[in-house]
Amino acid sequence: MSELQKEKLAAANQWGILSGLALWGFLGEYLEHLGWFNLASWHYLPALLILTFFITFLLKKEYLPIRFGFAFGHFLGIWALHMLMITQFELLGKTHWLTYPSAIVIGIITLFSYIKIRKA
Repeated sequence: MSELQKEKLAAANQWGILSGLALWGFLGEYLEHLGWFNLASWHYLPALLILTFFITFLLKKEYLPIRFGFAFGHFLGIWALHMLMITQFELLGKTHWLTYPSAIVIGIITLFSYIKIRKA
């Protein structure tokens, strides 16, 4: 793979990340603000799990390009974290002791992901 192809692939992946963020901004924030649905509610957990497994299946079978994997992966990741935070806030309150271990777990996952990316 030439240097130009590597740069194009990296740019496509970065655009995928940005499009996943934009997808969340439209579906998760804008349509929620309009009152169409509350995507971050725990009632949408089955939809989140089904979409996660479906997108993972499509990526493993290579039916979707990697840039779409970046887009949907970031969309689903933001959705999952948003759902976790809002559910904890609504059910437990912001000062409940369980919010701290969950934040630590998310921090460890983030650190592990950062280390894996740096080694790649």
